[in-house]
Amino acid sequence: TGKYVPAKTVRRAVDAVIARETVTLRQLSLGLQSGTMSLPDWQARMGHEVKVLHVAMGLAANGGVHASSPADLG
Repeated sequence: TGKYVPAKTVRRAVDAVIARETVTLRQLSLGLQSGTMSLPDWQARMGHEVKVLHVAMGLAANGGVHASSPADLG
């Protein structure tokens, strides 16, 4: 929308996303470690989660979805 968002606000949002993803990645790894998740399932889920996090950080860096091109989304 062309609105300026202070860096502090963006950083807070990025930190919140990282904190949520850290919990998810830890839970997936505990599933692998405990034997409730197979290695191929863990690899697939981790790959997906890392991609989601990577795209989210890219969107934040670019100024949001509307300021990003399809190439930016991977």
